[in-house]
Amino acid sequence: MGIALTVEAMKHAPDTLTHRGHKVLIVIAENARDATRQAWPGIDSDPEFIRHPDQEPLPAV
Repeated sequence: MGIALTVEAMKHAPDTLTHRGHKVLIVIAENARDATRQAWPGIDSDPEFIRHPDQEPLPAV
């Protein structure tokens, strides 16, 4: 899954994208389905990313 999207992300990523942003883009593309362009699992279903009211905000990418 995601090989075509990974190649597309590498080809069309803006030149102004940071190194960290480029890695995030590749990881998301790698985990996405080519047909739907949706990544799974989503952030809402991953307990590591679900925020609790008493938690500090996650750092920005």
